[in-house]
Amino acid sequence: MKLIVCILGGIILTSPCFAWEPDPWSKTDVALEVTWQALNLMDWHQTWQIADRPEEYCERNVLLGEHPSKGKVNWLLPLSSVAHALVVHFLPKKYRTPFQVISIGWSGKAIRNNWEAGLHFSF
Repeated sequence: MKLIVCILGGIILTSPCFAWEPDPWSKTDVALEVTWQALNLMDWHQTWQIADRPEEYCERNVLLGEHPSKGKVNWLLPLSSVAHALVVHFLPKKYRTPFQVISIGWSGKAIRNNWEAGLHFSF
């Protein structure tokens, strides 16, 4: 519930930001966003494994808690995908690429840490 209040509050506080036309996306913006979304999908899969085996692993994401339920994982990670795309869409071009690169680095590090802990994925 706190998360929903924070999200709604953020939307209300940033609503004046929606008054201007967002900068168009470049091919680089699209490629970076697709990369982040793919990493988020990998993280989702690894987080599912954490939810399956709470006696072996614990989650480091403070929004999910140490031992999240699959329901919470299935709610928060898709929400983060939509939120990330919206933030990227409305960020001015000047800030868009740095935000995406930092997001990719952060997600990549989490996936690598999970991989080293034994959480793998297959397609």
